[in-house]
Amino acid sequence: MTPAQSKKNIIISVLMPVRDSARFLSEAIDSIRNQSFVDWELLIADNGSRDSSLVIARSYSNADARIRVFDLPGEILADVRNRLLVECQGEFVAWLDSDDVAEPNRLARQIEFLIQHPDCVIVGSDVLVIDPDGDTIRRECVHYSHEQILSGLLDRRAKGIFFPASAGRRAGLIAAGGFNNKFRCAEDIDLFLRAAESGSLANIPEPLTRYRWRTDSLSWGDADQCNSDFQLAVDDARNRRRLTALPPIEDVCVKKQRHGLGAIYQTWANASLNAGFFSTARKYAFRAILLRPMDGRIWRCLALAVFPLQDDSTRVGLVGVFSQILVSIFRRSLFLIASFCDRASNLVKNIYG
Repeated sequence: MTPAQSKKNIIISVLMPVRDSARFLSEAIDSIRNQSFVDWELLIADNGSRDSSLVIARSYSNADARIRVFDLPGEILADVRNRLLVECQGEFVAWLDSDDVAEPNRLARQIEFLIQHPDCVIVGSDVLVIDPDGDTIRRECVHYSHEQILSGLLDRRAKGIFFPASAGRRAGLIAAGGFNNKFRCAEDIDLFLRAAESGSLANIPEPLTRYRWRTDSLSWGDADQCNSDFQLAVDDARNRRRLTALPPIEDVCVKKQRHGLGAIYQTWANASLNAGFFSTARKYAFRAILLRPMDGRIWRCLALAVFPLQDDSTRVGLVGVFSQILVSIFRRSLFLIASFCDRASNLVKNIYG
């Protein structure tokens, strides 16, 4: 009997909440079906999708006995996660969002790590950040030791582990209390901090998941709510540890403005540029300019994305010298446009305050 026909010998359960992810869901599910480690089950919970997500999930469940689907409309995300945690059968659990992609060796690497480190309750990894089209924006690296991860969380300097790239021990997560439904978007942070009270946290220094940025995600659309929940989760953890409370997030860093689409595209363009993914940087610099044509920072980003400084050293010979002159002219022209935009913006601010 093939793995697709059998549900026995389940070692790890992959848990996937879904809502309106029809565009990405097949890729996410296929990334689990294509894992090098085959003794898994996949539990999918549709949380009231208005698109064809539930239909897609059920079509996979009908074809593969290792995939189970739950229809849970109207439930809080933390409650959906808890339902999946209760329903699953694996000794280990892995989380994957319905728009993300697991690399083929992800489950094998995380199971191997958890077996070799019996004190570890949750392990994550680096991720490759991708855009809705699947183009790479950057690689995001994290801290790897328990001490660094916990310190970053308790000081609110970092969120420690990418939750959709994490795996852990089912018994340990249940013993920690599962997910707290008072959080809208920091239930994962809260669980990390409670789990760390009875075991260790870790990250594997490999990009084992492709983590998708979307303009309609909660973290981009409501940064204030996410910051507030992050602060609350950390405050609760510090209180349990009898540590001094931290000042509000607004007092220790510039409060994030609500992200308009132009601001999001600009952030993605800069992130891609700094990581050396110039084609992605060009794509989002052009889109940002259409929405915010008077922002000089975007024009500078476009100049360096279209004409990367790294390419200058590759131009040799007579043709190379000529092309370098043209590149310098176009690059300087874009920087002049950026300077003009800066002056115009400052003039408007001075006139209208």
